Amino acid sequence: MKRMQMTYGYDDVTLVPAYSDLESRSCSKTNMHGFDIPIIASCMDTLGYDLMEMVIKNNIPFIAHRAFKTVQEQWNYFIPNNEFNHPFLRYQKIWWAVGSVKKYEKWIEYLYDKGVRNFCVDMAHGDSKACIDTIKYIKNLDICRKKEALKTPGKTLTSFSSCDTPVHIIAGNVATPEGFRRLENAGANGIRIGIASGQICFTGDTLVTVCASKNKFYEKQIKHIKVGDHVVTASGKTREVKKIYENDYVGEIYKINDDIKVTPTHKFHVYDHLTKEKKYLEIKDYDEKRYSFLDYDNKTHKANLDIDEFNGKVYNIEVDDEHTYTVGKLMLGVSNCSTAIQTGFGVPILTNIIESVKARKNKNTWIIADGGIKNTGDIAKAIYFGADFCMIGKLFAATDKACGKCYDKNFKLIENDDLENIVYKEYHGMASRDARKNILSYASVEGVAGMVKYSGTTEDFINDTKLRLQASLSYAGAKDWKEFRKNTYPVMRSNAGIIAADTHLDVTLDERIK
Repeated sequence: MKRMQMTYGYDDVTLVPAYSDLESRSCSKTNMHGFDIPIIASCMDTLGYDLMEMVIKNNIPFIAHRAFKTVQEQWNYFIPNNEFNHPFLRYQKIWWAVGSVKKYEKWIEYLYDKGVRNFCVDMAHGDSKACIDTIKYIKNLDICRKKEALKTPGKTLTSFSSCDTPVHIIAGNVATPEGFRRLENAGANGIRIGIASGQICFTGDTLVTVCASKNKFYEKQIKHIKVGDHVVTASGKTREVKKIYENDYVGEIYKINDDIKVTPTHKFHVYDHLTKEKKYLEIKDYDEKRYSFLDYDNKTHKANLDIDEFNGKVYNIEVDDEHTYTVGKLMLGVSNCSTAIQTGFGVPILTNIIESVKARKNKNTWIIADGGIKNTGDIAKAIYFGADFCMIGKLFAATDKACGKCYDKNFKLIENDDLENIVYKEYHGMASRDARKNILSYASVEGVAGMVKYSGTTEDFINDTKLRLQASLSYAGAKDWKEFRKNTYPVMRSNAGIIAADTHLDVTLDERIK
């Protein structure tokens, strides 16, 4: 067994103050790669046009989300009335979210021909063929379009950009150094790191073979399987279902003969024609020239394999003793996937950052810490360990320019701009039905929307973040982030230390007012 690695999240460490000869905190500069502060507004549907305007006004990168039915809707929403009279410099602060090239090819081409040069390949599971293929497609499209322009004297690709503007691609998310290298090698200029959890599951309509009584079997959708049901295993036996797992999932889904839909890392029972052995193989590694699927009777099958995007609930079951079961009309054998595997994917973010720094070949490739940022101190820690930017979603969603609905202290919807009575703002991840309603054709999107406590104006949040990051720099006696990483060092915190670091107030002034 490999030696277990100690991993670290934001709350596990704190930074040690250093001697400072700075005359004032204002001497510390928070800028990173030409932007005022090292944060990026995330591609969430509640971070809309008004927040974009405020963010880019303050020289902060913004990602235009893709929660639209068509590319025209995305473009018209973020560029109202197709106004092209803005200087292109303004649009160098906006990245446009796209999905897999298989579904978004025309979408990508439309944006490129409008002059867009900043793309965000937005995938929950970025360490995938679909993500890599999309990065390569955008890079190749850029090369081909520029060659076309050079062959046509006087031709311009857009009214507000130049042919010489380089393409810049942000992609992800990944959670391993190997995944980071794969995206960087494919041509990504910025890589989002951080995957809180992973799922090894099937969509709810995938069929599982259930035993009703001796020699009587029927098919049942996995979302309807219950503890105590007896299912057919990969060896043709029947075993009892011990546990049910249900999770939200956003990302690639593999379709087998249209009746099995599974996440990329679920293992299937296959026959390896090269080695002449039977084994369990992750579906993402399946090669139809080398492998065949095996059913409950050890018969081999070839099947049509396709990849799509999915956003909704996924399911898995734990089966007694044999830890396998069968799916689909062909009754293909699949691994049970234990509880530890089911819930154990993901790497704490600071460890993820450290490993990405080691994996990075090009120092100009942005490392973007995505997820888990609770406060400005977490941003400072991420930058210290090597991140270039932090992706900010929920913190922006809690401000006035976010387009989520507003509620008072009794959770009653506020219909007007009554800022004084706002206590909560609507917030939901892109897996929720609220985020994807009327966008996706399938009906299994069932994520839950929620609320975050209203924090005030977007402008105040940006200004406060800058001031607090200047304070972080000054505690290290640093004029910039390079000195910051050099001057200070981290220490581990005990549980008591974490508790002691929290505020000692029973009620804050803001809470009392509310």
